[in-house]
Amino acid sequence: MAQPISAIEDAVAGGKLLESSATNLRSYTLSVLIRSVAAAAIDELIATREWTELNDRFFARSPSAPAEFADRTIGKIVTRAERGVPNKLGRPEFPASARTR
Repeated sequence: MAQPISAIEDAVAGGKLLESSATNLRSYTLSVLIRSVAAAAIDELIATREWTELNDRFFARSPSAPAEFADRTIGKIVTRAERGVPNKLGRPEFPASARTR
């Protein structure tokens, strides 16, 4: 993870990021399943301090599939990494890339 873990810790301490989100972010970023687009999206969200978006994406793990997170398929904020090269209609190239699937 390019952004320092301290940014996550500071957000938790400041009440902006849920502890469960921080735990899941740490676990997710250490996963061998993480793709470069997802890593870049997470880095961008941390760098821009989008803690609400990170809470929405990583607040809980799905009990039925331990590797999956109970997040939205497409976030309210679409990062540059997820947009990639938009198609003719302007839709992102990787709209659901922050997931492990």
